[in-house]
Amino acid sequence: MNDHQDNSRRRIAEIKVLQERIEPDTVATCLARQFQECEGLEKQKALNICIDALNHDINDKVFDLGGFYKFLNHYRILFSKGEQICLIEEAESIIRDAITIEELKSRERVFEAETKYIAEQGYVLNQRYNISYPGNPEDQSQEWVVTEFRVYGSGKIHPVHGCKIKKDGIPYAKARYISIKPKVEFVITPKESE
Repeated sequence: MNDHQDNSRRRIAEIKVLQERIEPDTVATCLARQFQECEGLEKQKALNICIDALNHDINDKVFDLGGFYKFLNHYRILFSKGEQICLIEEAESIIRDAITIEELKSRERVFEAETKYIAEQGYVLNQRYNISYPGNPEDQSQEWVVTEFRVYGSGKIHPVHGCKIKKDGIPYAKARYISIKPKVEFVITPKESE
């Protein structure tokens, strides 16, 4: 597994954990934990309205907490300053988690699109490839087992990580960065299996 794939695995796991934190029941538990012995039915009702507003903001992907603040402001006389601060801190933390989920999902979509494009172009990880430099005769062609490809701005696929093949035909044990200078033309071709 290369770094790109490992990061994807971590993103997916983090999304799952954060997704649980923004579930409506979890949001209600987080905001209500300060009010276990909530005195007064009116205060409990106000707390539930604030929780519903926060859940609505999360579900609608409105990441400014407008609805939550509107209702908290409306019922502020029922909560002490300390209680208001606790509610705000918890709500802000939850909304940051929701924003983080969207950022992670965005990165994951980019990774999936890049991986799909690379596969559609016929490149396969952990295969032998010759990297040659047709416009640069002093750079000799090299053989690599490529463990990571990336797509750069022009849409060209670059091998970025792999194990160089030794003269005896065996790859080095440790993968490393494949250094191809910017603006240097190169051609990558699959090595025919022998």
